Amino acid sequence: MKIFDKISILLICFFICVNSYADNMNAHRTEKLFESYQSKHYKDFHQVLSKMNFREEEIPILYCISFLESNFDNRSFNWNSNGSFDIGLFQINSIWKKKCKGNLFELENSIPCVRKILTLQGFKAWFAYREHKEVCDAFGTVKF
Repeated sequence: MKIFDKISILLICFFICVNSYADNMNAHRTEKLFESYQSKHYKDFHQVLSKMNFREEEIPILYCISFLESNFDNRSFNWNSNGSFDIGLFQINSIWKKKCKGNLFELENSIPCVRKILTLQGFKAWFAYREHKEVCDAFGTVKF
């Protein structure tokens, strides 16, 4: 067997293992998401967003996004490869800082900003939604 063939086989095995691991991690995160949906945490989240006039069908999807983006940590902060950064529970990108008022780590500021983002770009503004659209959309239809 040529060295090229051996390397090709190793690379194929590596990618199969990586994809299998990623699938297992996604399944585990999805399971945790659905477990948390049944908790008081979701009820509180739902109540806050309802009071801020989010539509009933938007709330579970936003819950899914906040879980996937920040693991419900309103102090979450991440740098992006393009030099921008994401802030807070919903991981609002720094490009929105000019259109959104106040400290985006604080829910009273980030939630109205989420409304602006949804109005202008919809859920696709969030990387987590684009990558896990089927999960978040299905999550929005689950009734417990």
